[in-house]
Amino acid sequence: MVLPTPVLDDRTYRDLVAEALTRIPRYTPEWTDFNDSDPGITLLQLHAWLTELLIYRINQVPDLAYVKFLELIGLQLRPAEPARAELTFTPVDPAAPVTTIAKGTRVSGDGGQDQPPVIFETDRTLQVLGPKVTSVLVFDGFGYDDVTTANQPANGGFRPFGPIPRVDSALLLGYEYPGPFPDAIVDFLAVIAMATDRPVPVHCDLAASDVIPPAVVVWEYWDGIAWEPLGVNRDDSKAFSQSGHIELDVRGPRLQLLALPTGSTPRYWLRARLATATYETPPRLQALLSNTVTATQAETVHDEVVGGTSGVAYQQFQLFSRPVLDGTLTLQIDEGSGFTTWTEVDDLYSSGPDDLHYTLDRATGTIGVGDGVHGHLPVANPQNPLANVVATGYRYGGGRAGNLGPDAITQLQSAVDGIAAVTNLFASEGGVDDETLTDAKNRAPQSLKTRDRAVTNDDFELLAQATPGAAVARAIAQPRVHPGFPGVDVPGSVTVIVIPDNDSPAPMPSEATLHNVCAHLNVHRLLTTELHVTGPVYRKVRIDVTLQVETTSDLGIVRNAVVAALDTYFHPLTGGEDGTGWPLGGAIPFSLVYKTILMVPGVAKVDQLLIWLDDDVTPECQDVTIGAGDLLRSDAHNVIASYRR
Repeated sequence: MVLPTPVLDDRTYRDLVAEALTRIPRYTPEWTDFNDSDPGITLLQLHAWLTELLIYRINQVPDLAYVKFLELIGLQLRPAEPARAELTFTPVDPAAPVTTIAKGTRVSGDGGQDQPPVIFETDRTLQVLGPKVTSVLVFDGFGYDDVTTANQPANGGFRPFGPIPRVDSALLLGYEYPGPFPDAIVDFLAVIAMATDRPVPVHCDLAASDVIPPAVVVWEYWDGIAWEPLGVNRDDSKAFSQSGHIELDVRGPRLQLLALPTGSTPRYWLRARLATATYETPPRLQALLSNTVTATQAETVHDEVVGGTSGVAYQQFQLFSRPVLDGTLTLQIDEGSGFTTWTEVDDLYSSGPDDLHYTLDRATGTIGVGDGVHGHLPVANPQNPLANVVATGYRYGGGRAGNLGPDAITQLQSAVDGIAAVTNLFASEGGVDDETLTDAKNRAPQSLKTRDRAVTNDDFELLAQATPGAAVARAIAQPRVHPGFPGVDVPGSVTVIVIPDNDSPAPMPSEATLHNVCAHLNVHRLLTTELHVTGPVYRKVRIDVTLQVETTSDLGIVRNAVVAALDTYFHPLTGGEDGTGWPLGGAIPFSLVYKTILMVPGVAKVDQLLIWLDDDVTPECQDVTIGAGDLLRSDAHNVIASYRR
């Protein structure tokens, strides 16, 4: 619900006329003609009409007043959040040992019709190897299984240690290269295969950095005689238990050629071997990609002059570009003795007179400093009065425009020698538009209720939707539900179902979205609450309908409109009777499906209607029950239309 609009006077025209008529006998008893033809009654009605107009205008609270109300409770409009993508680079010359992609390299994707390109910047430096992975083998302890073809994003994935991981099971990556293997930092992106029908829930009790890997993976290389260990700089995949980058230091060892299996083409090999195996479920990879780096939908600004200090309390400065990415602004101020770096804080209430603190409104790019009591008051610099405040660096960008599909980010904007192509093999995600004032009005009452703690169902749902960097369109909290014990009432357990904001008929959150929501809710939950975050379980629904169309309508247009209406009605974000998303569980009312079809313009009559749930059909005129924790996704609806007989 929105913040209630204060009604200063709720009287209508009829109320004003009736009230005036009741006062006539008291103040002017000689007035006895109350008919509309009486000139006095006409004047009374005219003034009642004018008064109603004044009351209407008084009751219209402008947006500026709403903004002030929101500021009073500390509520600000949320800035846009950037999308993130994994970019894979291909070198021009496969014989070149290493091509370096600098941090901040810009790559763009098509922003759509009449829209500017969407710019992405790499988040760190990447060394692109000339050697190419031409063979991927899985050793299960007994033999080798070639999974090279399966190691593609669209080919279903593979199990890196076989169906039953055991000690000394291994994943082997073979490189073909004409010269010695180059000294480089080798970076892999391990992408976990996510189930599309039964999502894997994420437990929220531990931060990502505190998660203990379920196995010990040792990376090794072949030196011509034996397998020797490699240095592992990072393993964000936690032994292939989650998606993440793996960085290996191959700058010292000298790899030698080896033919695996015996008799095949000799290659340079890197091996991930299980030293201990305690997986509850064998890991499954969608792909293990090389020459891949994370990029953010943002642009970097360096050394922007923001203005000059005047010594006025609570002075503000304006950045040229916005919205500003969280934590990226570096601000320096020269008060006459050289530039000094200041620190960003949420507010200045707890800042002292000597604290070099500033606040930043990321949405508008507004920088604020203190008054000498709450935060240091920067004095004027007569030697540099107009340019002693400098943003030495910050990043800006964001919005839903950055949520692009696979192979959509392909245009190099920075000059990089030696790169033939770049693309995103997986869709970018996480881009969120600026919050509108209407959205803030809807959020304000819940924010007052939650006060940044998650106790009730509404608290969990509101905070999940507010997760930074996660485009969550809808969240459903299930109290006393534990994913590991379906159908069992588990006190103290809460499961939050997350539905992302995208155009898919069955939106499914990515692993990154689940972890982001989990980390956000974990800060706000009660200590005794066991929290899980998961995606929805979808049931396929198909409508077989035979209908008659008005002779003045086009059969094809009406048929497409019926399919669109059914898709909208069953959609998890736009479906249901209120258009806010299909409710969790419950039943499919036959009569309401019938009504949805009849309300399509041009439909004259429905001859037959059948509802299919998954692969089962329900007799006509019966509601269809679905699982308590399930949602619906439209399967190809079958609409047979003919002209009205």
